[in-house]
Amino acid sequence: MNTILKILMGLLSTVVTLGLLSVVGIVGFHYIRLVENEPLSHPVRVTAWSAQQLDLEDGRVISFAEPDNYWQEPEIREPYCMVEVKPLAGDVVGIYIKRRTFICGTGAPWLTIPLVAVEIPKYQRKELALMGQLFAR
Repeated sequence: MNTILKILMGLLSTVVTLGLLSVVGIVGFHYIRLVENEPLSHPVRVTAWSAQQLDLEDGRVISFAEPDNYWQEPEIREPYCMVEVKPLAGDVVGIYIKRRTFICGTGAPWLTIPLVAVEIPKYQRKELALMGQLFAR
C-alpha cells in the first residue's frame, strides 16, 4: 500500500510539473502535422514565361502591360509550375500560385511531447499579380 501511494504521488508530481512547465511555455504537447492540399481551384501548368507574358498549357497567354518582379517568385520558375487564372473585369485577370506554408520554430516550446496534432495545410494560395490581359491562341 505504501509503495502504491509513492508511485501515485510521483505520477501526480510529474503531471503537475509538466503542467506548470507547459503554462510557462517550456514544454508543449501540440505538434504540427502538415496536411496535403491543393489550394488552387483550377490549376493550369505554365509552359513558358518572360518579363512580358506567361504562356499556359491550355493555350492561353497572359501579357503584362508593365513588366514587374513577378518572376522573382521561386515557385513560378519551377519546371512544372501551376497557376490559377481568375477573370476579374474585362480582359484583366488575377494570377495565383501555390506556395508552401512557412512554419517558424521560434515560438515553439523547448521540449515538445507530441500528444495533440495541429493540422496545417501544406500549401497556400498566393496572389502573384492582379493585372494582365488574357489572350487565347
